[in-house]
Amino acid sequence: FIGILQPFSDAIKLFNKEVLIIFGSSYYLFYICPVLVFFLMLCNWMLIPVITNIYFMNYSLLIIIIILTIMGYLFMMMGWSSNSIYSMLGAIRALAQTISYEVSFIMIILVMMMLSETFSMSDFIKWQVNMWYMIMMIPLFIVFFISILAELNRSPMDFI
Repeated sequence: FIGILQPFSDAIKLFNKEVLIIFGSSYYLFYICPVLVFFLMLCNWMLIPVITNIYFMNYSLLIIIIILTIMGYLFMMMGWSSNSIYSMLGAIRALAQTISYEVSFIMIILVMMMLSETFSMSDFIKWQVNMWYMIMMIPLFIVFFISILAELNRSPMDFI
């Protein structure tokens, strides 16, 4: 299968590894937060319209914004629940980075929603049949591209 199923086999392998109980940590919160982050990212994938979508969601763009905002709080709770000062500092740094690019990211999406006069992702795509918003507003596209790079923790926003 040319390695297509490799990430899934890695995920199954990671879930079957030994469970470590960290002394002094909030056990349930420490293990539930990564599962919630994974679930919320899967929910974002469900909101992307495909050709044969069987559902119609009127507020999918707003839900994507809400999910991306909640993820910052979950990262903060992951750092806090380990009861380690270093993981807490890392979580604060990650939250500061998230807040810094999230404001511009949300404002650009709100401008695009006002232009297309809809909150639905499928209608948002239908509005761009004749003219892409990327071509109409090149400065906004550049800022949006930088925000996406920061969201994905790609270079130069990876801070490693």
